[in-house]
Amino acid sequence: MFQIHMGEIVETTGTLGEETKRHKQGGWAAQKLQRYEDGLASHNLRSAASFAIDFFQQGQSRRIVLAGTDETVSQFQTLLPRAWQAKVVGTIPMDMNASETEVLTKSWLVISEALSKEQTALVERIITSAAKGEGAAVGLSAALTALQEDRAHILVMAEGFSAPGYRCMRCGYLAAVLEGACPYCGGTMAPVDDAVEYAVKRMLAVGGHVESVPDNPALVKAGSIGALLRY
Repeated sequence: MFQIHMGEIVETTGTLGEETKRHKQGGWAAQKLQRYEDGLASHNLRSAASFAIDFFQQGQSRRIVLAGTDETVSQFQTLLPRAWQAKVVGTIPMDMNASETEVLTKSWLVISEALSKEQTALVERIITSAAKGEGAAVGLSAALTALQEDRAHILVMAEGFSAPGYRCMRCGYLAAVLEGACPYCGGTMAPVDDAVEYAVKRMLAVGGHVESVPDNPALVKAGSIGALLRY
């Protein structure tokens, strides 16, 4: 079991079941022995699935890549609860003795592709919903307003995006443009080099999620930042 975060393996753990064999000779004794070996293999898979579920839960896994032979991976996946099956973003053929480097390289390709698709879908959802006025905001002013009102659930921005703004010296209110005193507390608004950085910190402080999205022209055209709202 490998936990990967930001393109690096951050945790490794393992489990080993009893060795099994395939019996090619005929006869009832061989058949009986093979049934025993098949049962043992099934037990190994169930034990590994139980072990994996604990590992996923402890690591709060968002995406899962399964590796092994096609047959074993298929059987293993069916033993996972549906909630965890839904998080499987791909499978790859791999020997159990593969190095960490091989595991990371092949897994990260699958994870990166899945992440790109997820981010593209999220951006499309935000832009479409914002255009309909339904549960989303795009552009720095609208995104900051949603943050102030504690309505932002997910904050999405173009990778590397930054923009100047203003911040209340008293309550921390953020604004993209200066319109006099703070509308919340009447405090003085001071210029900041990067209002986006403050927005990200606020989003994370309230337990929200932040996505930095590379190479997405649609997001850049929409103002390079947007938010999915709770209501």
